[in-house]
Amino acid sequence: MTKEKQQKNQLPKLKESDITKLIKDWAYKVHPKDITLIRNNTTGIPDGKGALRKNPDSGHPDFHVIYHLADIPITLFFEIKSPSGKVSELQERWHKVYDKRGVRTFIVRGIQDAENALLQIEKEFQSHIAYSYLGITRRNMRGGAKVEKGKGTPERDITSATQEEAETFSGSKQKPS
Repeated sequence: MTKEKQQKNQLPKLKESDITKLIKDWAYKVHPKDITLIRNNTTGIPDGKGALRKNPDSGHPDFHVIYHLADIPITLFFEIKSPSGKVSELQERWHKVYDKRGVRTFIVRGIQDAENALLQIEKEFQSHIAYSYLGITRRNMRGGAKVEKGKGTPERDITSATQEEAETFSGSKQKPS
């Protein structure tokens, strides 16, 4: 057996519940103001006779995630899986339903997958947000991301404009108060 295989066999196997706890800790400790996680419980529903009847929401993604990008809430979903876990047919159906509605679902097997999901969302949406209009400078973007020129992006960052520059840019003069 090679050293690589021995090391792999010695690592503890993470379960889906372990990944879920890691993601919750990551969201609440690393991104407390950026992320809201809403847990979707889709276990069976008690039938009153000691058994469980099937939940009609079975297969729904594990977390509804609200990511606040430039103070704009963006909805996405996290499907939590163990490193060797597979997506079920019911889960794939839900993912397709949300994909048709323009809501992204990400398979998350660890913290790095969750971070990558946020980076992908930022990349997709940053050219559609006029950060200067919101009073947010580009350099305050997460990870120092640079805003590409695109729809809704001003030619230059005017959040620190002087009164004279602001009047010139807007084409109107403000009456002194």
